[in-house]
Amino acid sequence: MAALGGSRPVSLHPDVMTSSTVRHLPLAAALASACLGVAACSNEIVIVDGSGSTGSPSSSSASSGAGGSGGEAPRTIDVVDVSGGDASAVLVLHNRADGTLVESWPGTALPVAPTVVDGDLFTFASEGYSGPHAYSYRIEKDVSRLEMRLGEADFGDCPTTTESMHVDVHLPAMPGATEAHVEGIYDHDETYTLPADLAIDVRACEGVGTSDVFIHVDSYDGYLGFEYHVLPFAPGTTVSLTPTFADQPRKPLVFAVDQTDGAKGGGGMAYWLRDDASPGLVTYEHGFDADFAGDAPFVYEANLIDVPHGRPFAAAWSSFEPPPGACEDWATILRAGESDTPIPFHVAELARPVADGASWSLGTAGKPADLVQRQWTKGKSGYVVWSLAEDPNFPRPAVFPTFPSNTVLSFPPGDLALESISHSDIEGPTSYAEVVGHAPPQPDLETMSRSRTVYYSCDP
Repeated sequence: MAALGGSRPVSLHPDVMTSSTVRHLPLAAALASACLGVAACSNEIVIVDGSGSTGSPSSSSASSGAGGSGGEAPRTIDVVDVSGGDASAVLVLHNRADGTLVESWPGTALPVAPTVVDGDLFTFASEGYSGPHAYSYRIEKDVSRLEMRLGEADFGDCPTTTESMHVDVHLPAMPGATEAHVEGIYDHDETYTLPADLAIDVRACEGVGTSDVFIHVDSYDGYLGFEYHVLPFAPGTTVSLTPTFADQPRKPLVFAVDQTDGAKGGGGMAYWLRDDASPGLVTYEHGFDADFAGDAPFVYEANLIDVPHGRPFAAAWSSFEPPPGACEDWATILRAGESDTPIPFHVAELARPVADGASWSLGTAGKPADLVQRQWTKGKSGYVVWSLAEDPNFPRPAVFPTFPSNTVLSFPPGDLALESISHSDIEGPTSYAEVVGHAPPQPDLETMSRSRTVYYSCDP
């Protein structure tokens, strides 16, 4: 699910993606690459013209050589949805490496067992809350299973009720307070003086009988007080809350960052994110922002919020001069969940990924990890339309998949601009096949990824 400031390295919303979206796919690794195929020496991805057509199982084996790397004969794999939710809004595509459509299914048709060759793509597309998204996964050696969570909405994508419930919050005076906030689904209120009365109108995710409210009073050193309320949702009524801030559960996390030679600087941040799809329930605690000058090793410490229904996150990073044609280069560690012992982050361990025509390559310094992920935006909008996950051992040119002629989705998206390339190591899996073959349960409260991300589209 890559970007916040100091802020570029971490994304609060999988729409921007550090680690995923149709499901939570962490990022990972790759080996060095040269131009592969006809499209590999161009500067843009290839979009195959033509309307495409829905294939049949027999078409998969009939073109068994198309797009293959020659490493393996045609074989069947399992494509499954383990969410248990409604995947009717998701379109699943099977394409060759050259973009040719082999088969397509509604998300509700999973599990399926298609015949594949190395280089094939499986794409999971939907309109999403903010617009169309397509998440593609490359099939390479050793991949025998794609495990997805299609019925779990993206963060920010939960359909909400049309009616609202009013919430009044009465905040006491607190010495040292700089501001206070009340946050709910699609509404927020704030003040810079206390005592104060704040008010919001909250909605609920459809089919859920509760609505959540997060209250926090801020200072320069972090929150002076915070409370999380799960309220029975009764449209048209008013609820009154007077927080006492009696319980302030926190847990520590420490990153020890080294191998930072050549870095321009480093930093760290901490936040808390709601587990489900409730929009807006992201709590970013500015008091734990940190900046470190130069390329000296550093230690980042945070005392994370620890309340139910969500996950605390912390991140630390070093920034470097970007390669030619790029605008930013970050090495980042992201941790969900606390740790009683310091977590090491050896910045130089991961090789830097760079664009190589329509493909990519890794630098000679550092080592490959689990997965490489590229993301494209529609023009310079900053809105990620397509994400492609690949095995670090098999760099290939990117060809946008052909969609069925009868699709109701707004694809192909038109002009796509490369936004970023990430090369990451995920704690737990030891290969690309393991990363895509097992969707971790949500919430997964002790996950960690180390990544090197190069950005080719940055804010002015």
